[in-house]
Amino acid sequence: MKIKPYMILITVFMILCCCTPASCEDESRITLTPGEDWSWSRGAYNSFSGRISIEGCTGEITACLSVELPYDDETDQQEKPVFTSVNGKRIVMAKQSDTVHFTADADHPELEFSASVRLPEKKRISSVPVTICISDAEGKEITAVTGRISSGSDDSDKKADPFYIPADISLITAILAATAVLIWMAVLIRGIRKRKNNNTGER
Repeated sequence: MKIKPYMILITVFMILCCCTPASCEDESRITLTPGEDWSWSRGAYNSFSGRISIEGCTGEITACLSVELPYDDETDQQEKPVFTSVNGKRIVMAKQSDTVHFTADADHPELEFSASVRLPEKKRISSVPVTICISDAEGKEITAVTGRISSGSDDSDKKADPFYIPADISLITAILAATAVLIWMAVLIRGIRKRKNNNTGER
């Protein structure tokens, strides 16, 4: 079966599309700092602070805080993270929530906040993905950024997930792309040689 060069190019394109992580995370736009007493123990209550850019936002803004952690279904509603301060203003405990409303200031195009979160009791984790969604006064989402607080060790996650693949996706993408290019070059060279042989009458 003869392989056409354009088929190789299509293969390379598909490989790059499939291997590129489809993620909305943009950790360059968010800064997260765990509290001094942060603990990775199960069920630990922890505090952290953060800062994200809200440049270009004006008027009344709503920020919603969420984390992706394996909570028990029965206690899921009780384990939401809450804002404890926003732009230097402390939020009283009775009004602490995962959602805050504030007015964007063009002279201060950042949202600075502190928050608290409780870790799951039934599963040990080593990182906490934190997402902040920003919406306008009409409830339309303006932006969403995700960052991560990590212990620097994912051993517990690797053991808990039987499908964990300890590999760098970007490295795999580069290897597959390079392999596809080499195959394409080999096919191209073979075609040139065959055409040259046909012209000279050699076999």
